[in-house]
Amino acid sequence: RVQRLWSELNHLRERMDPISELEAASVYETAIQQNPGDHRLYENQAEFRELTGDLAGAAADWEQVEKLLPHHFSGWYHRGRLLRRLGQAEESRRSLEKSLSLRPDLAEAHLELASLDITANRLDDALEECHTARKQRPNEARPLVLQADVLARLQRRDEALDSLREAIRVQPSDWEAHYLLGVEMAVEQKLPEAQALFAEAVRLKPGHVLSHLNLGIALAKQAKLNEALTQFQEVLRLDPVNQKALEAVKTIDALRMRAQPPRDTP
Repeated sequence: RVQRLWSELNHLRERMDPISELEAASVYETAIQQNPGDHRLYENQAEFRELTGDLAGAAADWEQVEKLLPHHFSGWYHRGRLLRRLGQAEESRRSLEKSLSLRPDLAEAHLELASLDITANRLDDALEECHTARKQRPNEARPLVLQADVLARLQRRDEALDSLREAIRVQPSDWEAHYLLGVEMAVEQKLPEAQALFAEAVRLKPGHVLSHLNLGIALAKQAKLNEALTQFQEVLRLDPVNQKALEAVKTIDALRMRAQPPRDTP
């Protein structure tokens, strides 16, 4: 029976359409009524709700996990993470700090607290949280990427750039570090470097619209119009109403028309 339930839920999650969402909600409701003490059902439902954009519902599910497993970090951490995204800073901080009291080496919780500190403009505290997470996850880019954000806000730009470069060194597969460093190189008009970084970001995360857009801009500024057009067209495939890409395509088409030799008239 339990195996059949998980199979049905997994099938509904794979479909991820409005009808399957309603069906899944009904299945979860029935299953939880029958097994109110099964924390796995709340965890699974929370993941499903987050995938469908119901962050408040997911946070409520993780609160149930907190009650069922008060001495385990996961419920506290995930609820705190979601409450931060919902703008409930005080509750988020309480849950995250509780998760760290249960698992002090949880780098992800330190990074969530750093994000809360950034929002509250407590930048020195945010930097300290990033340093702690960095010590706990020395081979991951995320602590360094967030640290770069904090350093930039503190007007320590050179250190921020070094942090992004170090993020790429320790985790070359991190698309965000490449993208953010590319933005900084574009600001400095170091276009070949920016192009290379945006190209790598696109390779690592092909669906990221801004990476394609900024790669197109870097190429266009170097008069590589055919390559730039390819990137702008990809932006429009992903985001058909993107105004910057629409304007760029029109500009490139106009430049091409001007570059064509005049036709001979009889």
